[in-house]
Amino acid sequence: MNTVPGSLQILSAASIANTSFFDRAVSEADLPAELTRWTSWHWARTVASLGALGAALLSLARVG
Repeated sequence: MNTVPGSLQILSAASIANTSFFDRAVSEADLPAELTRWTSWHWARTVASLGALGAALLSLARVG
């Protein structure tokens, strides 16, 4: 994997995608499809995070 100076490298799909954008490894023709895929993953992570927050708040309400 290429390194980005001054940043932490985390082995995940997000960091690989970010590195490919930083290195300009994504062609201009492929950019719309890559951004659409990134958007889908972003919303999936957002929904999962909100679900986790809801579960945490629900468990706190039951304990309290």
